[in-house]
Amino acid sequence: MASSGENKLPCLDSLPVEILYRILDHLDGHSIILSFRYVCKKFAAVTNTYNRYKLDFTSISKTDCHVICRAIKPENVIDLTISDGDMTPGQISLFLSLVTIDRYIKLRSLTLLDIDDEHLQRLLPHITGSRLLTSLSIKFRGTESAVTSAQASATISQATLQRLEFDMRSSAMSQIRWPTNFTLHYLKITECTFEQFCVILDHSPNLRTLVFRTGISDSIHETILKSYPQLTSLSFNDAGIFKPVGELKSILSITPSLKYLKVIVLISSECLLDGSEWESIIGTYLPRLNRFEFCFSLPNITNYNSLDLQSRMARYRTPFWIETKRWNVVCTFDPTMHRILVYSTPMCLISYSFISRYRKKAISIPVTITNFKTDLDIVSTISMTATTEQQSISSNYDWFENVTDLTVHIDGLNLPDPFDLFPQSVDPSLIVKLSLPILCYARSIRNTITNVVSLLERVYNVRSLSIFYRRSRNCPMVDIYRIYAVLPPRITHLTIEIMSVDDMEMLFERLVYLTSFTFVLSVHTKSFTAYIEWLRDNITDFTHVIDGNRIYVWLGNYRKKRKEFIVGSKRMKLSQNS
Repeated sequence: MASSGENKLPCLDSLPVEILYRILDHLDGHSIILSFRYVCKKFAAVTNTYNRYKLDFTSISKTDCHVICRAIKPENVIDLTISDGDMTPGQISLFLSLVTIDRYIKLRSLTLLDIDDEHLQRLLPHITGSRLLTSLSIKFRGTESAVTSAQASATISQATLQRLEFDMRSSAMSQIRWPTNFTLHYLKITECTFEQFCVILDHSPNLRTLVFRTGISDSIHETILKSYPQLTSLSFNDAGIFKPVGELKSILSITPSLKYLKVIVLISSECLLDGSEWESIIGTYLPRLNRFEFCFSLPNITNYNSLDLQSRMARYRTPFWIETKRWNVVCTFDPTMHRILVYSTPMCLISYSFISRYRKKAISIPVTITNFKTDLDIVSTISMTATTEQQSISSNYDWFENVTDLTVHIDGLNLPDPFDLFPQSVDPSLIVKLSLPILCYARSIRNTITNVVSLLERVYNVRSLSIFYRRSRNCPMVDIYRIYAVLPPRITHLTIEIMSVDDMEMLFERLVYLTSFTFVLSVHTKSFTAYIEWLRDNITDFTHVIDGNRIYVWLGNYRKKRKEFIVGSKRMKLSQNS
């Protein structure tokens, strides 16, 4: 019989440092510094010498940002993401005040999100000339200047850069001077003209993947005789109203080596829904294509005919689609939005909007879901005619799996009480981000708020909540305060309209885990002055940005006071455990 000593497993702290380094490669910098580091003295020493940190500050608290910046030597960071987004306003300025950017000499990847022109001009000179940087991503906040475009041109000319993501308008893209023999393998941009598209390919012999957030921004009137065989992957992620077939052919005819094509569009021509047309296009221009992801939407369908849908589907059931390519395609009619959808499976969308209609109540609620997995088949159990659509639609839509981001538009004018606002096709326990645009009316405000309260009580795992309510002047605020009392207490980011400083204090008493918030100024309030004064009196560490009628605040440590307030005739005490 083996002794207990022989069966004892080795402790983690007994592992060689090299093995611990490999473990840290799979952890984010936040976990390493704020958790792993404090397990034991050996782990603390390991975190000091570890030199492959990947830091992502997009949703970090201000306090943790301070701690991490002070704990990690800049030369030990290889991947850095900083952001001036809604959840971390003022972060880039703070970061530049805490560190010496020139010491980040080992950076291989840099991501700058929602950065303004001023800060980008400060950062780009330090990036230019880096011998290790292989990946650069820039998402702008505001308008790019000519100076920024010139500096960006110098930055992307670096011989080591292989991956570039640029969120620039086509007008700003025209200011970029693309270097000869560009080293890029991957490029993601918002849009460009067809001429810029050809210029990029002319200067990028190593480019394999090109991704458009929207697409080609102008009409194509010229014929290009040259082809660009280096490109093997092309994506149009949200092309809006797409080009005529002839223009699409002009794009694909110069990229004959494509192995992957992704197209998500609001169709302007029915022929692009035609499987036979796509079979011809692919056979003529894309002989190497082995993966085709798409979602085509044809809106404003007023006279739906199921036989027409079957006819469309038959064109995707030929040997080319089923046997040669083995691509599965769904053709369906969405009765809630009056549109035909044709898409490959699994669905390549990350966001989908529909109207959740309820037969018995005759209620229509617009819904948008994000981050889901489904092979959507809306009409598989629906039989309807144009005159009986409202009565015939089933409320049992197919299940959207793993939805984490949900938007529900609530019109309180016709909403009965009680009424379940939550879409039947979504699991409320999985929702971590929720947006609620609400229309409030004096005569139905109590019913509306009752329904909203019921919805909020079900989404107990929400971390980011946005509530936008429009109301008439005579809507009583006491009803809206009922929402404050049921806000999920572990929310870390909140966007909401406030009427007074008292509103702000109520929310702070309830939401003790807040790391950031956005307060929307009420139409009855003219200035943020009183709110800023309250923050300075009560919050020990914060940064803020005022933009129009909104104030964006990023929080560090702050003091909390218990406060009681009245909801209706009931006195409510908000605390951490409520």
